[in-house]
Amino acid sequence: MKVYLIKTPECESKTIQSVSDFLTSFDGPLEFSFSDTVFDIKQFPFLVYDEINWPYYKEDEFDIDDLNLILRKMRLDKENVQSSEKVFFKDLYSICDLYREKFNVEADSFVVLLTKYNNEFNYFSSFDSNKNVFVNVNHWDFYTPNTDAKYPIAYQIVENILRSLMNIEFDPEAFMQFFQEKEAEIHSQEELDIVLTSYNQYAHYLPKVCMNDFCSFKKQVINKLQSGNICPICLAKIYEENIDSKLMLQVVSIFNGIRSEFMFKLSGQTFFQFSQNKTLPPYPLIVEKNNKIFIKTKTELIEIRLNPLCKMLYLFLLKNETGIRVKDLISHKDEFTQLYLKIRPGRELDKAGKSIDDLVNQKGDSSFNSHRSIINKRIEELLNNSGLADNYTINGDRGEAYSIKIPRDLVDYRF
Repeated sequence: MKVYLIKTPECESKTIQSVSDFLTSFDGPLEFSFSDTVFDIKQFPFLVYDEINWPYYKEDEFDIDDLNLILRKMRLDKENVQSSEKVFFKDLYSICDLYREKFNVEADSFVVLLTKYNNEFNYFSSFDSNKNVFVNVNHWDFYTPNTDAKYPIAYQIVENILRSLMNIEFDPEAFMQFFQEKEAEIHSQEELDIVLTSYNQYAHYLPKVCMNDFCSFKKQVINKLQSGNICPICLAKIYEENIDSKLMLQVVSIFNGIRSEFMFKLSGQTFFQFSQNKTLPPYPLIVEKNNKIFIKTKTELIEIRLNPLCKMLYLFLLKNETGIRVKDLISHKDEFTQLYLKIRPGRELDKAGKSIDDLVNQKGDSSFNSHRSIINKRIEELLNNSGLADNYTINGDRGEAYSIKIPRDLVDYRF
């Protein structure tokens, strides 16, 4: 099942790419890919202004009569577009629909729009009946301080995919109308829970520390990110809808991966930073038969999750202790190919070949350094930039061999 990640213009590509890289590091039926598509402003006039920080387009870039006609068709007026900082759900989904039409997206695939624009109901995210999803990528530093925003963003993506597969129907406008009609009958938290559960038992308005907590107080979102939990009521719904067990294992792995990023944080520091100021000796590194890579500390296994191409490069360097120069990558192309296909069995050779060609390219535009940067950033994030990270990252000087420092007697290579 394919998941296409797209964005509105104000979102930085590197942010969305980091989300995609994190999600693709988990094997399973959900196949994530990022498309840096640019959308035509005349088709989506609500993108004229970003009230948060920057005016992306100016009115004088196109004919004002054309603009007014488009705005009327979308039941918006010019003044509203300029002054409002909120965008309608239907407008966000319309971008997803255009992408579907333009690129002939499969009906069973998801299109996920990442945006900084606030929406009419101030939701973190939502989905429609056509497998379209939007996620607000802004302000996560407020709701989840000291944690990279890619983790809560990734959670919102997977959460909405699973909700869609659970066939949960939720209409925000209908809910607001229902609540206003019932508001006079509510005199306690218990009555509130009963009334709102009667509307939709899979949207938990009083938190259950579950994926489907509504989070009417938005800072409550940290609870489900920290727990990675799905409550018994929602698990029963998942079973009832006969959702693929392999997909669920992938979702659980992603949730656990995100959960681990919120554990052992002490005022923004991990245990490594908090407990010692000196460089620690390296911990053993384990490469399991299923190609998962772990740092084995005294108390836990820390998984280094990488996308398949980065994992291929990392495992290659673990097996080659003396390292390799960029100009020598080409001579190992067949070895890279076999390693990649071992990591992703069943993947078409032509798709793998293009990525590997980019890596070993000798024309000065090899993707080696970008993949090295992704790997090193991931490891540094896991170890919170402590002195430990240097033992596991890929290091070297330009023109010289790049290698991984960890002594090989500490590497248990089972793959």
